[in-house]
Amino acid sequence: GGALLARHLQSPGTRRLTAKLYPQRIFDWIHIETQTRHVVNAELIAGLAVLVTESLGTNTAPIVQSHVADLVRFRETCRAFTLAAEDTGIHTPSGLYKPNNIFIDFGRAYYLENVPRMVDELIDLCGRGVVIHPTEADFDNPDIGPKLAGLFRGPGISARDRTKIFKFINDRFLTSFAARQQLFEKFNGTPLFMIRLLTMQRVEYASDGPLVELARNMVGIGDASELAARAEADRFRLSAEHRPDYIRQQDVGT
Repeated sequence: GGALLARHLQSPGTRRLTAKLYPQRIFDWIHIETQTRHVVNAELIAGLAVLVTESLGTNTAPIVQSHVADLVRFRETCRAFTLAAEDTGIHTPSGLYKPNNIFIDFGRAYYLENVPRMVDELIDLCGRGVVIHPTEADFDNPDIGPKLAGLFRGPGISARDRTKIFKFINDRFLTSFAARQQLFEKFNGTPLFMIRLLTMQRVEYASDGPLVELARNMVGIGDASELAARAEADRFRLSAEHRPDYIRQQDVGT
């Protein structure tokens, strides 16, 4: 028995199947961490948007509120994917709890598709203050420091504190370090196209899977086995109808 199993596992077909399932059965345990990191970053972006608009005094403008709401919605949507993954997970035979990878993958895809636009939204809310701001040495200068403190202060926030917000946003999203972080997120947990590809290879989205059941029932074409049976019957019928007479005679003769 053991030798037979070993030969089976070494067969080319089995090796191809194992290689295909490997990322979905092993990496599935990893990407919940990626999704959690995405949620934290989405929360940071939304929080910075609230802080910067309040420090500028623009937070009461309807158009600004609309943009901030987009950033908040981005965070809440990323969080919703995580909650859904955790809530609809399964217990494995060994007793471990495995979050639902469908929601993990779609959550990661949603983040990667939208985070560049969210960062652009945040930068737009900052205005030029995100790249033009005094340094600590400027504020400490006895000649220009007091003038800068009056010029750069915001509603209910000092010039130094408001500048800290701008400087953090610049460091986090506009530097070479920021570009490296963006590249890391883009390719670390498998690229976006691969997330989509692996998702569509799952049984839930096959023609005989649960996603298609409602559509099949509404159309009235039955399940996959019925479709296959009718397709096979049609193939033989059409083959017979379009056979030339000399071919039919040859079939009868043989």
